[in-house]
Amino acid sequence: MVFKSLRLLPVPCLLASALLWPFSVKATALDDYVNKPDPNYQFNVVRDEDSAFAKTYIVHMTSQQWRDETEVDRPLWEHDLIITVPRTLIPIPPFDEPLDKNSTAIMLISGGKNGPDPVDDPEALVEIAAQLMGAVIVEFKQVPNQPLSFTDEVDNPRKEDEILAYSMDKFLDTGDPEWPVHLPMTKATVRAMDTIQRVLQDEEDITIDDFLVLGGSKRGWTTWLTAAVDDRIKAIVPASIDMLNLGRQFQHHWEAYGFFAPAVGDYAAFDLPCRIQTPNGLKLLDSIDPYSYIDRYQGLPKLIVNSAGDQFFVSDSSQFYYDDMPAPFAMRYSVNTDHSQDEDVLKAGLAWIDDALQGRESAQPFSWSFQPDGSIRVEVERTPKTVKLWQASNPDARDFRMESIGKVWTSTTLAESESRVYTAQVEQPAQGWTAFLIELTFDEGGAKPDQVFTTGVRVTPDTLPFAGTFCKDWMRVLNTSSRGQVGPASSAIQSTGFIVSGSGSKKFLIKGEGTILGLPDSLTDSVLRLVNLNTGAVIDENDNWRDHPSADQVAAFAPPADDREAAFIVELQQGQYVAELSGKDGASGIGLVAVTEVDQETPEPKLLNVSNNGQVGTGEATLRAGFIVSGQARKRFLIKGEGAILNRPDAITDPVLRVYNLSTGETIAENDNWRDHPLAEEIEALAPPSDNREAAMILELELGVYVAELRNLGTGTQGIVAITEVPGQ
Repeated sequence: MVFKSLRLLPVPCLLASALLWPFSVKATALDDYVNKPDPNYQFNVVRDEDSAFAKTYIVHMTSQQWRDETEVDRPLWEHDLIITVPRTLIPIPPFDEPLDKNSTAIMLISGGKNGPDPVDDPEALVEIAAQLMGAVIVEFKQVPNQPLSFTDEVDNPRKEDEILAYSMDKFLDTGDPEWPVHLPMTKATVRAMDTIQRVLQDEEDITIDDFLVLGGSKRGWTTWLTAAVDDRIKAIVPASIDMLNLGRQFQHHWEAYGFFAPAVGDYAAFDLPCRIQTPNGLKLLDSIDPYSYIDRYQGLPKLIVNSAGDQFFVSDSSQFYYDDMPAPFAMRYSVNTDHSQDEDVLKAGLAWIDDALQGRESAQPFSWSFQPDGSIRVEVERTPKTVKLWQASNPDARDFRMESIGKVWTSTTLAESESRVYTAQVEQPAQGWTAFLIELTFDEGGAKPDQVFTTGVRVTPDTLPFAGTFCKDWMRVLNTSSRGQVGPASSAIQSTGFIVSGSGSKKFLIKGEGTILGLPDSLTDSVLRLVNLNTGAVIDENDNWRDHPSADQVAAFAPPADDREAAFIVELQQGQYVAELSGKDGASGIGLVAVTEVDQETPEPKLLNVSNNGQVGTGEATLRAGFIVSGQARKRFLIKGEGAILNRPDAITDPVLRVYNLSTGETIAENDNWRDHPLAEEIEALAPPSDNREAAMILELELGVYVAELRNLGTGTQGIVAITEVPGQ
């Protein structure tokens, strides 16, 4: 063993910048963070070791600074790399040729803790694997750095998911895009590749052009994200991280179990499953959810290795990303395993790794689909060695975690149902649920390990015992706006009524605008007044928004486009309110009233009902009420367009109501007379209009921006649009 003098090598931070993706889409916070120069990056070769099989370099690296001493006890991230170079780069059978002319390194991202203990000696199995495959193999450790103690907590050193959850909470609390620890985990991996290239070039005169990256659990998450930002990655094997499309995954988790499993307790403790459904939560997912980068994985070989008994993830989680995953990729669900899986699962990936790095076909040699009759159908391109149906039942719950049901998966051999086609179907259990999948094993010839792939997991019956109960208090209208004619007469005042429901108080931004509409007859100078509907008391009013005491808050949140517009932020408790818009000095024009929750991260109080009263006409004078629905779970709303309820002579007599998606322009529903609606009986039970000619509908809506548009087929000009969350959902 030779201990070398410590060669401290500060490396220019732009070393890898030319290798990062030439993004054709908008860069995310992850892209910005990885590309940001950091003078703290450096490494040194601590020692090297020789054996009969390989030479190993132990390297210590500082990848970056994340946060500072006022926030965390270890802002400088330090890592150890164990770089194993085989004695010969000529592979030993069954691996038949060197990996891409020796220019590809295999990197395993691992965990471990930071501390004074010396790095362990290299594993003999790693040395042998490097010799067999004729490839450099690297273990990259301490991702993330841990334990970490944060200064706003007392005696609570965090590790693993505790760190990830804490950092996500910090982003949602502060909006600071660099808080999610996924960013430094990814940047550290990029810097590790820089270091590996430099060390091998200097020490062995080996040029490494690209990498195959493997990682499990949190490191699997990092594997996905690093592949999204660095094109030196030639192939990936993310394991035990069945969480792509995270918002939908958490919803499915709850609706399957009725609770959040203990394994995800660190995330549930911060209420993250629900908070990521909010607008700020969606910004977080844009940065850290691999599903947000799915187009960047086009052409990248991927072996996705999951467990059907994982305590973190629901067994049939692949349904939320599989159909969108670009080629080439292969997938395997192991059975009778949990989050840790086992060595046999990894061995089954060796042949795939060899094929991927040799540029051979790396997609699974079959296609599969879930059929309408409840079966799974597989079509193979070449004859498999074996085909098995695996299944497991739980009579009590839709729960197939190994910690819940044990090792109960059993298999039967499948025969072809027709040429090159295999079909599996299981009987629906008399009680509970059954999960099943098809596993295919392919003989690679000689001593080379077999390749094992599977379909996704299917569950019968196809029901969710807790459907519709996910984050009930979080799925709500976050914003409403109404647009209509404003004029000198009292009848032409534009008003938006809304109900705040729940305990405590919350800040709302109230705006009255015209110029934002960009219409020739837009209101140019708005006057806004907020009234308590129960008492008639004026709560606040404003002419020019910059003159209001809350102007700085308005400017930081969502400022109007013109100083003559009216706006203010007000803190409201449970009650009924009306925001009234008029033109200054009796001016007329088309105006917009908008009510938006400012504190969108807290579930209560919330907007329960919104109604918009104004002049109804044709063309641009049509009364329109816009509203934003937040969250991943679908929610039902009663939407009404009325005139008679106003009890005034100029009320419209025959409203027609249309609801459309503002993003796509697609009409979702339209109604003239509410009794003709398919859900008329439910409308009558909830809150029926006073006249059969009024319009009403009940709609189930998902996350999105919508507009309820009211026009009139009869006489009159004054109408109202009301949007109410249907109770009991």
